[in-house]
Amino acid sequence: MVPLLKTANTFTGNQTVNGNLTATNVTATQTVSAGVVNATTSFDIGGFRFAFGSYGNDNAFLGFAGNSTMTGSGNTASGPYALASNTTGSYNVAVGPSALGSNTTGVSNTASGIYALFLNTTGGSNTASGYQALYSNTTANGNTASGNQALYANTTGDHNTASRASRRSTPTPRAPTTPPSAARRSSPTPREMTSRASVTTAALARTASVMPLPSALTP
Repeated sequence: MVPLLKTANTFTGNQTVNGNLTATNVTATQTVSAGVVNATTSFDIGGFRFAFGSYGNDNAFLGFAGNSTMTGSGNTASGPYALASNTTGSYNVAVGPSALGSNTTGVSNTASGIYALFLNTTGGSNTASGYQALYSNTTANGNTASGNQALYANTTGDHNTASRASRRSTPTPRAPTTPPSAARRSSPTPREMTSRASVTTAALARTASVMPLPSALTP
C-alpha cells in the first residue's frame, strides 16, 4: 500500500495501480498504459498542448492546433497553429498547418491546406481548399476557392468562386513537312522516267533549231 505523498517523488521501474489514479500533473519518460485516461485540460507533447478541447463548447483540437482561451463553440482544428488565434469565432473547421491561423471572430469557415485562409480574421462562410487558397482574405464572406493559391490575393471581395487546376504541358502536334502522297512516292516509276526523257529530248531539239550558229561557223 502506497502512503499519501505530499512532495515530489520519482518512481523507478514498473508501477501498477489498481483502481482510480488522480493526479494534477503526470510526467513520464516511458510508456503509460491505462484502460481510460482522463485529462482535465490536455495531452501534451514536449510541454505543448497536443490534443485538447472543450466538451461543453464542442471544440476539438489535435496536433498543436487551437488555443485554450477561445470561447467560440463548434470549432475543429488539426495541424500546428491551425485556428490558433480564434477568440469567439464558431463553427470553423481548419485542417493543415496554419489554416485559419489568424481567424478571431469569423464563423462557419472551412480551410483545408497549408496556410489556407491564413489571414482571415472576421470573414465568414468561406471555403478554401489547397495550399494558400484564399490566403489574403481578411473580412470577405462567402468565397469558395479550390486549388493551390486560388483567390490568393482576394482580401475583402465577397461571393467569389475560383478553381485553379495544376498546369500540365501538352505537346503540340507537328504538321508533316512532306505531303503523305509525296512521301509514299519519293522515287519516279519507269514510265515516268521514260516520259521525262522524251520531253527533255524534244525540248533540246527545239532549242537547237532556233538557236543561231556562231559567226565563225557561218559559210
